[in-house]
Amino acid sequence: MPFQVVLDSNIVLAACFDPKMDAKAELAAGVFRTLREEGLRPAITESIRIEIETKINERVGQILDALRSIASQPPVLPADSSETTLEVLERIFAKLRKGAPGTAGALQVLESRLAALLSSTPILNEAQWKDLIGRVAYEATLLLAEVQRRQDLLGLEVLGRFGKPDHGRFRQIVPKSDLEHVSIMAAFSEAKRTRALFVTIDSNLHGVREDIGRKAPDVVVTTPTYLRGQIAKLRERG
Repeated sequence: MPFQVVLDSNIVLAACFDPKMDAKAELAAGVFRTLREEGLRPAITESIRIEIETKINERVGQILDALRSIASQPPVLPADSSETTLEVLERIFAKLRKGAPGTAGALQVLESRLAALLSSTPILNEAQWKDLIGRVAYEATLLLAEVQRRQDLLGLEVLGRFGKPDHGRFRQIVPKSDLEHVSIMAAFSEAKRTRALFVTIDSNLHGVREDIGRKAPDVVVTTPTYLRGQIAKLRERG
């Protein structure tokens, strides 16, 4: 029986937002490297595609909302003559992290980029402060376009729907946020007579993999660590 590798949104988002920045990004990069070496094209469900786009726009939107809030407050100028631009920038990003929870990856990329660009730019008055806020907002919108471009370059196939997903089959075992995804994969595997190998970083979802397997034997949940082994196993089973 053939199989299709399906990626969870957390794998795709890590590949788009956090290249070379943290452990999740390394795991995501490893997934795509393994799939290239194995000659496999990854896929996502339509529900995961929508979740990815929503989270990307929410994260960048949160940053822009937090920036607008900061811009309406008194300028963050150097506390004294010894405070550097980077120290001012650090205080700004501390405010952004407080005002935009859930955007750690995006903020990390922005902070690294702006620190390199603005380390020698003086921030001594309100006009320079406003220029800085404008530059952060501009870089945030550039990041959104960059993330979307990275997503396009991943070459993801989007799986269509195959009948109405049966949520009831998984309702007692699968987290609500993943219920639609798992139900779609089960319908896909049954309609196409193919196995769905679902790769996720979500430990809770991986924890119920055996329960999912009992309800839908052709849906296999795994993590990046075990991906290559699962591919080999599915190929052996034929």
